Amino acid sequence: MTEKKAKYFTGRHGVSTFALTSQVLQHQEWVPTLLQKRQQRLLGLPADEWDL
Repeated sequence: MTEKKAKYFTGRHGVSTFALTSQVLQHQEWVPTLLQKRQQRLLGLPADEWDL
């Protein structure tokens, strides 16, 4: 799994192409509870930024 994540989410220079995908590399497992927490956090970012 580690090798697969490195190939999929790391660019040519050892840096993730997209900032959001770099979060995937920080976790050993990408389980549903982690996805739910990440989704809630990401959904909250625009709301916080726009004072909704």
